[in-house]
Amino acid sequence: MSTQDNHNYRNYTMSTTGDVNPDGTGKQPDFWDVGDALSVGLSGSGALTVEGVGVVSSTNGFLGWKSGSAGEAIITGSAARWHNSEKLTVGFYGEGALTVAAQGEVSNTEGTIYG
Repeated sequence: MSTQDNHNYRNYTMSTTGDVNPDGTGKQPDFWDVGDALSVGLSGSGALTVEGVGVVSSTNGFLGWKSGSAGEAIITGSAARWHNSEKLTVGFYGEGALTVAAQGEVSNTEGTIYG
């Protein structure tokens, strides 16, 4: 993980610039239990890439939350997973992008994609 401005309010938030890549070049373990909400691009830009055997678990996921922000998640590979025990929101006031490829999997109980 590399970030210029990382805020952690009982959750993991990439708010200015940052990237996380379980099972890739990032510093997170292959299984990353966030323990709360995961916000990618809360008020800046951020990216989450889960590939290979990478697994991310969070309560809620947010991609591109505030105005002017941008959050992107790429989940790729047959064992790559992002599990949200509650909801996933893509692009609220900001720009959000979610790509699921090559049998990757994203799960949540509720999801909203804003246009």
